[in-house]
Formats: sequence, structure tokens, C-alpha cells
Amino acid sequence: MFKDIEAERGEALPKGFRQHYHANLEAAFDTDLCAIPGIEEILSILPHERSVASNSDLERLHHSLKTTGIDRHFKRERIFSSEMVESPKPAPDLYLHILKHVGADPHSTLVIEDSATGVTAARLA
Repeated sequence: MFKDIEAERGEALPKGFRQHYHANLEAAFDTDLCAIPGIEEILSILPHERSVASNSDLERLHHSLKTTGIDRHFKRERIFSSEMVESPKPAPDLYLHILKHVGADPHSTLVIEDSATGVTAARLA
């Protein structure tokens, strides 16, 4: 995201901008982040193993899952970040990585997404 902003502006972001951004984002997550409405109920009734596929970095991802309280629905080794693959969503890389890692068949895998980018990645995988 920062590279895209810098490219659009034609110049580097001000010194300290990234640190300021991350500090403010984490503070906002601590007070305002909530799970997608209904996801807690869905996760509670799904009988199958489940994974997380996120374009967030792992540290932020774990923080987000804990903050929303849905971390209890996922084994730590089944939480995946785009940091683990070459190209983030909407590329299929992350989903293909997960399918291979957990040995799942893409034709019998359910994906629950919260963005069009994620849906595109899932469909491509």
C-alpha cells in the first residue's frame, strides 16, 4: 500500500509516516475492530478444519483475531498471511499455498471472504 501511495504521489512518504500509521491503526483496532456480523455463529457450527487467509502481516493478523475474539476458532498453524507467498490477493497464491499446506481439495473447500479481492483470489485458486 505504501509503495502504491508513493508511486501515485511521485515521492516518498514523509519520514516516520509508516510508524505513525501503524501506531494509529493498532490503537483503532484495539477500540473499534469487530468481527464480521454472524461469523462467530458460523465458525461455531462449522464441523470442519478451518484456516485464515489474509493480506495482513502475521503480527497484525494475530492481533486482529485476538481483538475480535475469533482466534479461538483457528489453530495457530492454520493462520496464513500473504507474507508467506510471492503475490498477495487478488492473486491465487495464498489460497493455493493453504490448499497445498493442509492437503485440501479446492473443489470441496468453502471460502468465506470479506472483500472482492479475496473472492477473486479464491475463485482463481
